[in-house]
Amino acid sequence: MPKILLLDEPHPKARKMMEEFAECQNVFDQSKPFVITRAIPGDIIYTQLTPIKTNIPVFCPCTGIDHIEAPNVIYLDDEWKQNEGELVTSTAEHTWSLILQLAKMNRMQLRKKIIGVIGIGRIGWMVYKYAKAFKMVGRIYNKNRDAYDFEKLIKQSDIITLHVPLNSETRGMISKNEFAMMKPGALLVNTSRAEIVNEPALMDALESGTLGGYADDFYHNHESGRLKFMSKYGDKVILTDHIGGNCLEAREATDIYIAQKMREWFK
Repeated sequence: MPKILLLDEPHPKARKMMEEFAECQNVFDQSKPFVITRAIPGDIIYTQLTPIKTNIPVFCPCTGIDHIEAPNVIYLDDEWKQNEGELVTSTAEHTWSLILQLAKMNRMQLRKKIIGVIGIGRIGWMVYKYAKAFKMVGRIYNKNRDAYDFEKLIKQSDIITLHVPLNSETRGMISKNEFAMMKPGALLVNTSRAEIVNEPALMDALESGTLGGYADDFYHNHESGRLKFMSKYGDKVILTDHIGGNCLEAREATDIYIAQKMREWFK
């Protein structure tokens, strides 16, 4: 019977499906920031956000897979995004919870404010559509689509929210030059990846008051350290621990989809 190595615990319904066609072995080790697994014939790996470097296939219920280095990675692909993914809105909802909290902290009324959405994939598009409920003016930027000019969006937006994958082009795409172009007191929300925003430039913008507030969903990534970052900028910053997609419905739907892909793989 083939073996699935579990670096994280899947949803109970998904695990039950996996156990119908494979042996599931827990190999949780949260003490190691980077797990290395040698190939075992027939084995595959399941991980959520635990980083992995391996030479056997990896299955992951995430859309971003920059934490995985493997010859074959099966994840939430375009098929899922166009079907099941349309029903999972938790990251877009969490983005809006951060926007609402930052706006209230800055005594900002959202009505008629300009929101700039950078990255119009499934989540970015949901965030953009939700803005209509607050009677906001939406601006969108996406490199491969006919959308608003990047610099104009940066300069005109009262609130900017990031929804792009991490790659060589997006790493540090919000840095010193972009902060200098922003409206005084603008708000920035990042639920993509920490590395998309240059941290020293972010700290300078918070220090100078150029940036009115900042929120992200991965505070453990900050090089300066979570406690230091919060103690220094706590009145301007909201940091949550990668909980955007971690609601019960989303966890169930994504894990079941990946379990189905595992079954297909073994067949």
